[in-house]
Amino acid sequence: LNGFQQALKKVQKDMEKRLEKSNYEK
Repeated sequence: LNGFQQALKKVQKDMEKRLEKSNYEK
């Protein structure tokens, strides 16, 4: 369960970074 939570946080951070990048490019 802990490992799953860590992976979820990592995915969330990646998505946030991707959103920031796409917003910055626009």
